[in-house]
Amino acid sequence: MVLGHYAVGLALKRVEPEMSLGMLLLGVNLVDILLGILMLAGIEHARFVPAMAGVYPFDFYDYPYSHSMVGGIVLSLLGFLLYQYWPVIRKSGSRLRPALIFGAAIFSHFLCDIISHRPDLPLFGNGSPRIGLGLFGSMAGSVALEGTLLVLGLYWCQRAVSPSSSIGRPGFIFFITGLVIVYFWTLTDAPLRALHYPASSEMRMAVLLVFGNLLFVGAGILLDASCAKEGPAGSIQ
Repeated sequence: MVLGHYAVGLALKRVEPEMSLGMLLLGVNLVDILLGILMLAGIEHARFVPAMAGVYPFDFYDYPYSHSMVGGIVLSLLGFLLYQYWPVIRKSGSRLRPALIFGAAIFSHFLCDIISHRPDLPLFGNGSPRIGLGLFGSMAGSVALEGTLLVLGLYWCQRAVSPSSSIGRPGFIFFITGLVIVYFWTLTDAPLRALHYPASSEMRMAVLLVFGNLLFVGAGILLDASCAKEGPAGSIQ
């Protein structure tokens, strides 16, 4: 899942308007960023399979740390602890609630992947049972679900924030447009990969996972700075 992860991050902005949108987007995509880093380091692997039907012709056969259920739980716990105890200055209030939401954002990635991935998500490592409902096997089903989730996530996010500068509303439009363009580019590019991708396709994918997601996280930080947050009574601060 791609757009679905961003949709969860956008929706969580409604749950905790004081949290940075960039931080929420980092949380929901941290698992994929970690996967890209581990692939670049040669620790986890995916192979390009041109004949594989569905949305993406990649076989994720070796990612026991980033995409296992236990790995997701551990990463979520680490995210919670770092957010709770990292020595940064907050405006006011307890860190507990946003730390819990950040941890939940991280684990939401595994839950969303259960829907989209083929049965390749290990429970606790290589050799353990693997799960996945396989929505990636249907192009139409994947696009329909991810598009619906993105619309819902954007709706909930817009209820939590209001553009407070001249770049706020256009910024959201450009952000969503860019996200959708990148998503459909990866879909339409899939047939071409069967003809043109070299053996380094795994590394190219790893770079895209890391820097592509970080680019949109950075955009989320800029968007957050251009919006006013909803106050406790529903007013915009």
